[in-house]
Amino acid sequence: MAIDALDTGLALEKDRIDHYHWLVAAVAVPSLLMVILDTTVVDVIIPHMMAALNADFYDIQWVVIAYMVAAAVTMPMFKRLSERLGYKNLCLLGLALFTTMSAFCGQATSMGEMILGRVLQGVGEGLVIPTVTSLIFVAFPPKQRGLAMGLIGLGATMGPALGPTLGGYMTQHFSWRWAFYINLPIGITLWYGAYLILRPGEGKDKRVPPDIMGFILSTAFISSLLIALSKGQEKGWLASDYILILFAIAVVTFPLFLWWELRQEHPFIDLTIFGVRDFSATMLIRLVFGGAIYGSFYLIPIYLEKFRMYPTFLTGLLILPGALMNGFMGVMVGRLTDRFGGRRIMALALIGMAVGFYFLSHADGYTSKATLVMLIAFYIGFVGAVFTPLNYMSLACLTHRHLDTGASMIHVIRFIAGAVGTAFATSHMESRKYLHFLGMTRRLDPSHPLLVPSYGRLKAYLMAHSQPPNWATTQVKAFFHGVITLKSYIFAFQDCMVIFGMACLFSLLLVPLIRERNRTISLTLD
Repeated sequence: MAIDALDTGLALEKDRIDHYHWLVAAVAVPSLLMVILDTTVVDVIIPHMMAALNADFYDIQWVVIAYMVAAAVTMPMFKRLSERLGYKNLCLLGLALFTTMSAFCGQATSMGEMILGRVLQGVGEGLVIPTVTSLIFVAFPPKQRGLAMGLIGLGATMGPALGPTLGGYMTQHFSWRWAFYINLPIGITLWYGAYLILRPGEGKDKRVPPDIMGFILSTAFISSLLIALSKGQEKGWLASDYILILFAIAVVTFPLFLWWELRQEHPFIDLTIFGVRDFSATMLIRLVFGGAIYGSFYLIPIYLEKFRMYPTFLTGLLILPGALMNGFMGVMVGRLTDRFGGRRIMALALIGMAVGFYFLSHADGYTSKATLVMLIAFYIGFVGAVFTPLNYMSLACLTHRHLDTGASMIHVIRFIAGAVGTAFATSHMESRKYLHFLGMTRRLDPSHPLLVPSYGRLKAYLMAHSQPPNWATTQVKAFFHGVITLKSYIFAFQDCMVIFGMACLFSLLLVPLIRERNRTISLTLD
């Protein structure tokens, strides 16, 4: 197998001497963490934005959806833009756009301003994330690329885990606007560091004609799919004409996109990348496993805040040890991947994830805080242990021609997996809650032997405090209705954890599809 020119001779030796790859990591990892962390922080502060922007619960969701869709439709443009601008200029452009729009969002006074700012901020993320992924992978020597992907995982998976902590702290001690303003000093510092450190010309290639139709079809498919998945629960899924139209657009544009791209000499997305078996296998694992992970990232804060009644900041503190464990595991597993390869490590990590979800499926309304911290830390710790070898094996099997496309597809699939996982978690928990509620209410009524003593004592207490008998009866029934509803949601949460654990085991079955690569060989020539 031929060795790519980027990894041979004096260039590689120079990187080892001047530690350029570590300087790249010093800029790339914080940049990745900043843009991904922003997503989960905004999720936390959304309730506090509603009054300031004069928006209701459903309108305010567009603050998240607009950002996600803008980032997802921008990422496939990465290869074409990097060919023209190079990694350095593209990274500077993305950081500048993200930071500037953070300031714009922070001072927004209407939903129109906020959505505009979030769309452009999402474009900034869509430029930064694949750029820093390719930068780190190319900058590190071949024998250290597992570690490089561990550093990428450090930024990509710690963001969702740290979001509740930082978001809760912001809302508790400052205004929600500071969730955007905090990006200013960080973004400016990272932009200046990237300007000084990154080498011009990296990533540039022969310019090819633009594929406008490919871009339009790709944008139509990705945006319609993500919006349908995000708004489906609210609209009633297929009972809504709005959701049906969005799914119809996705169903029509996807095969049209495939047909068009396969006929182009210079396609918008080079679909031949999916002819690489190892890459396609890692993308399938990413879709299944990623859906489980992002679904759990959505449900665990709900369990802690809504079902256990913990404040947002305390919820973040309970998740924080897991975020730290995730960062440690990601870097450590990166070193092990360089030494032993990624397949076996990822298989063991998937088993660990399944065990972690099994333990979480036993969390109820009485689980202590200390136990919750250990359970969450155990499960989140294995997230980095899976994503690190998964990212490495996704890119290590590619030629240099496919690298930039692969770097963008990794994150496009991440967005789709997140949307699918969150949509599944929302709908499945509601359906399971309904079934558990029906099951308990059929078996329990005021005349049930288990309820008679408590029912009578509570009614007597209310009547003793000057409540009329009829009103006391209504309040007691409402109380037990609330208890049964809460219990139903907790059982539904446990059911979702079991499903997520099964998704990890299914992903484990797909691991043998990936061939172990020679870790001394880097990107191959076309």
